[in-house]
Amino acid sequence: MTSTNPLAPPAMRLVAGAAVLMTLVGCSKTSPAAEGPQIELTAEARSSIDRALEAYDDIRSKLASDQTTVSDDAQRLERAAADASKSAPPSLRPTLESLSAAAGDLQRADQEDPASVRKAFGKVSRDTIVLVGADSTLSKGRYVYECAMTEGYGKWIQTTDKIANPYMGSRMLECGAEVAWDANP
Repeated sequence: MTSTNPLAPPAMRLVAGAAVLMTLVGCSKTSPAAEGPQIELTAEARSSIDRALEAYDDIRSKLASDQTTVSDDAQRLERAAADASKSAPPSLRPTLESLSAAAGDLQRADQEDPASVRKAFGKVSRDTIVLVGADSTLSKGRYVYECAMTEGYGKWIQTTDKIANPYMGSRMLECGAEVAWDANP
């Protein structure tokens, strides 16, 4: 039997669309497990990691402002990551040790050569993103961005949603896009 009502097909599409929308809304609700992993951190490890992340952000901010004299901040980051590795859970130790080593390389980079400093910062960023992505409590209030125009590793973390690209600085300060934490570091 064929309907002669010209509104029937659009109405049926509307109902079907509403059903799909309700299904998608139901599926998009975030459950505690979907918020990301959480790792049990001692107070000592958390304090050291917080110091490392503060030093990281100071470096990122300086590079976004075209300041390449970051060796003191890199030294703070190196020490904080090394300290954290001593009291962190075994699953985080390799990342913290790698971050400490990368911060040491950044500290020794030629501070007069912006390209050298930014390349070394890329290695620090890679380890920092792995570290922060391992625990949703660390990623809270932080954003990860990526700039496709960057040579080499082009991701970084910020505590604000206004892009300040440390790889490009004033040349292309707002170049980049936010990417998901679960993206490959």
